[in-house]
Amino acid sequence: MAMVQSLSEHSESIPMLLDDPFSNYDDDRLARTMHLLARTAQNNQVLLFTCREDVIRAAEDAGAPIVRL
Repeated sequence: MAMVQSLSEHSESIPMLLDDPFSNYDDDRLARTMHLLARTAQNNQVLLFTCREDVIRAAEDAGAPIVRL
């Protein structure tokens, strides 16, 4: 996250592409991470792919738009 923010600071914003990176997170850590990603998404595009319902619920709770494929 810090690298994306740093690289985007003085130029175009860099998108983040995440493929199910939260498999070992407990519910509290997952919720905090989703809120952090929501703040990051205000300046950078964030695409998070997951097959886990708990990640989807946490993203919805953080106000993230959800697209189901």
